[in-house]
Amino acid sequence: MDKAAILVLGGYGSAGSVITRLLLAKTAVKHVIIAGRRAQKAQELSQSLAAEFGEERVSPLGVDADDEAGLRQALAQVDLVIVCLAYRDDQAEIMLRAVLDSGIHYIDLTPDAQKQQLFTSRADELAARSCIVLTEAGIIPGCPSVLIRLAAREFDRVTVVTLASLYRDRDMAMDGARDLITHARQQPAAVYEQGRWQQTSLRALRRIDFGDRFGRQLGAPVFLDELHALPERYQIESLYLYQGSLNPVADGVLLLWRLLAFLPTDQLVSPMARLLAWSIRRFTRPPFGIMQRITAQGIKNGRSQQVTITLMQADMYRATAIPVVVAARQILDGVITEPGPQFMGHAVQPQPFITEMERLGIKVKVNHE
Repeated sequence: MDKAAILVLGGYGSAGSVITRLLLAKTAVKHVIIAGRRAQKAQELSQSLAAEFGEERVSPLGVDADDEAGLRQALAQVDLVIVCLAYRDDQAEIMLRAVLDSGIHYIDLTPDAQKQQLFTSRADELAARSCIVLTEAGIIPGCPSVLIRLAAREFDRVTVVTLASLYRDRDMAMDGARDLITHARQQPAAVYEQGRWQQTSLRALRRIDFGDRFGRQLGAPVFLDELHALPERYQIESLYLYQGSLNPVADGVLLLWRLLAFLPTDQLVSPMARLLAWSIRRFTRPPFGIMQRITAQGIKNGRSQQVTITLMQADMYRATAIPVVVAARQILDGVITEPGPQFMGHAVQPQPFITEMERLGIKVKVNHE
């Protein structure tokens, strides 16, 4: 990794700026390019980090995600691009062509079903160019699959897996609110039971114990694309994912958005995202931070047992950034070798991944019963 160069598109944003700093502070990466359409913001952050880490290790670049010529020129200088923004219009196609042209590796953070389908449709071309493409990286999505893979090793047969996630951040950026709004519409709530994924009502709430910090909270069933193949792959009989409350008002905004599913989406995404961001800023109360927990039950050597793995971080954006940086290291250090598109949580080596996340600041707690 000490000879690698990385471009972080959206590298001055809430998550991108933390990713950039962690790459410089905690890895031996040779050079990081902070890129985005707001050249002044990229310049300001670059100057600040250059004073701390050296001018030879960081530089700014003004480039937009729909500027294909600019992207091709930028990606020709690096080994890996990390995309910290949500694509609009045909930006995903433009980025895909630029990655194929340059033959570099790729990581993105934002769940997007259309982008995933696009990248999957070009899997053979990406593999032929030896491009490792990790999608939906971060704490959630991203880490639920890692936790399932880690927990599954503890059993001969896995009977029930329950994942629960809760995040509280009063300063959620507009991009984060937009991601929540988009995902709420794209992914209906679903659970895995009786050998198949089944849509379930948001009324199927469950009270979840989020530990001493957050206490017991109502969790709503949700679904992530990264989970779809895992029950069959690891012979899991039942799998559930619950999302804890943001705050009562923000929860109401998301519920309203789901109830308005019959209305046109495009015109409403921005106003609903603004409403959600306002409700989070106005009504979210301490404690802040993020928590993710898996409780897996199964059979080992003929006996029932249970394992619980908990991830915690006080800062939501650092929690998002750390898995991305660890995944980047696994690519550039040759730990991940399979080319083509895959979910981050499916590609990383689970135990080294969790160990490195803990070193970078995510608290990890494992209990066996």
